[in-house]
Amino acid sequence: MVFKKTRTLRSELDVKVISANGRTGRLSGVLLYEYPHNVRLRLYDPFGTTVVDAVHAEGLLQLYLPLKRYLYEEATPVVDGGLSYSMEENEEEDEYALNVFARAGGSRVILARHVFDHRTLRQKSVYVYRRGENFLRIVLAESSGELPLAARLDLYGGYSMELRLIDPEPGADLPLEAFWPITHDGKRVLPLRLLEPSRL
Repeated sequence: MVFKKTRTLRSELDVKVISANGRTGRLSGVLLYEYPHNVRLRLYDPFGTTVVDAVHAEGLLQLYLPLKRYLYEEATPVVDGGLSYSMEENEEEDEYALNVFARAGGSRVILARHVFDHRTLRQKSVYVYRRGENFLRIVLAESSGELPLAARLDLYGGYSMELRLIDPEPGADLPLEAFWPITHDGKRVLPLRLLEPSRL
């Protein structure tokens, strides 16, 4: 998702986690965003302990589980003009879809699918792909202008997260270190593809 009018954002989060067997739990968190692709997300348990620290910046996605000292990471494509796009119209659902592709090994691989309302052009959802397979769906619920206030994340493996922004601050001043990568010191570093949602 790219929100061109929102250059930076800081917001507290209320998060409901739903496991594959239907069990639920609640977390709090903080979300930082910097246009166009930098994101920092920290989630806390009811005692204020950090349980997830995730950052996406400079072509690297990292997810750190401090209680287990596991750091999952994966390089992500950087928008450098090497992407291509296609537009589809779904008259039955009254929506448009913008597909984003990258070149890999001489073939075209889908990275994401952005779905918009046909009449209002409001973004409804985003499908994120890894190695050509969908592993994350983001459904945008409430919004204020172009700023989503609530969303549902459906992860592969049947896990879901419902996020609600609390007191969002568009245009917030963010510290320089907000999107610095997570260091490898003292952590077990693993490829992101080995992450199982049950470990979160």
